[in-house]
Amino acid sequence: MLLAAASCGDPPPPSTRPPDASFGDFQPPRVIAAEPDDRETAVSVLTPITVTFEEPLVAASVTSSTVELRITGDEAPQVVIGDVSYDDATHTIRFTPPEPLLHGRHYSLVLGDFTDLAGNVFVGQTIAFTTSINETTKLVTYTGGAISEWLGATLDANGRVRSTLRYDAPGADGVWLTADDHPVQRLDFARTSVDLVGDVREYGPGADGALGTADDVVMTLERRRFDSTGRETDDAIYIGAGPDGTWATADDVTGSYQTKGWMDLSRIQLSFIDSPGTDGMWRTGDDAGPSWHGYTYDTRARLVREIVRSTGADRFAGTNDDEILSHIDRTYDALGLARVIVYNAVGADGTWLTDDDVVERWQRIERDETGLVVATIELAAPGPDGTWLTDDDAISQRAVYAYAASRLRTSLTVFSGTDGIATVTTTTYDDKGNRTDERRASAPGPDATWGTADDVLESRSEFDLAH
Repeated sequence: MLLAAASCGDPPPPSTRPPDASFGDFQPPRVIAAEPDDRETAVSVLTPITVTFEEPLVAASVTSSTVELRITGDEAPQVVIGDVSYDDATHTIRFTPPEPLLHGRHYSLVLGDFTDLAGNVFVGQTIAFTTSINETTKLVTYTGGAISEWLGATLDANGRVRSTLRYDAPGADGVWLTADDHPVQRLDFARTSVDLVGDVREYGPGADGALGTADDVVMTLERRRFDSTGRETDDAIYIGAGPDGTWATADDVTGSYQTKGWMDLSRIQLSFIDSPGTDGMWRTGDDAGPSWHGYTYDTRARLVREIVRSTGADRFAGTNDDEILSHIDRTYDALGLARVIVYNAVGADGTWLTDDDVVERWQRIERDETGLVVATIELAAPGPDGTWLTDDDAISQRAVYAYAASRLRTSLTVFSGTDGIATVTTTTYDDKGNRTDERRASAPGPDATWGTADDVLESRSEFDLAH
């Protein structure tokens, strides 16, 4: 009778069931291999993400809740949406994003409460890695097929951008892309100990009148602050060095700043501050600004609504006189983001965030069966039926994407309304998925055929392949 009673009912789920002594196994499952390895750098964006255990797992315990890929150590941390699978024969978990990873990002693969066949619970583990950086080292811009300006980047020892110079004219030799070209803007970047851009300094020419030399002087300083998890919490622009004459000290002259509030990996508020308030002192309780943004997310931490509000007459965020200026709504299907709608006015009912809010424009995202984006459609006016968000809305722009077998994007063709092709961007890669060349053309050349060597260039980019 006792045996019969014990067999009645459903067993507890694997994650709560105590270890089964009949297996003679009281040890939790252990990772024996991972790709990428923990703390690996310069990881190819094409690398498969796998984790292998020394013993079988309960397949039902391997889910998107127990396997999560995050972008971390970034100004905007986020969860990467992807497919989670488990191969029982090899005891291997695989995470497959819909497209290649991003260059130069820090990722964390967070592994949770798996169980083995004896009911032992995995203790959890995080595998961190960084993808190859592949920074842009040169961006050349063309007007009418001729160079009109270019941007050159200097990299640090880790392959991150340390400084950029933008040139607006050739020098005395009359030839572009030579050492005497005329620089018009210099930016220097300093990174924090966790590899985030902390300071951005814009320089002007010093006493010698030449930009890009040792006596250049700082004109403005952008300073970003982060919390212990790498989330950006503050972004300030300083317009003067203060009485001490030294930049990046406590008396720098503030021009404006932004504050950002977070909940886990989701940014929930962004406030713009442009006045020190009535006390004339920055970073006090009466600092004021023109507007703020609020963000809401679904249960999968995906952004679903962004609301832009004015701060009203008191110029303080979150008070009763704030007014909605616009909102952006995002909807998702099983494959990912499907639609983005921008509303810019209240409807006939006089109440924001109701069904009759006035649409300004919207975007439709089309994907293949695996989740790759194949087209984005911008719609800027209702069609003949006079109703927004219907099939006859007027297309203002259509972008069509093509991919290699590796799922790397090889071309982006932008159509302007119904007027044909506006631009074509082509990108080439090496076998590790690093970009080697990218060109955007604004017109076909003499052969009248797009995508050939004589296309009229609008821009061309070169990339670092060493990091």
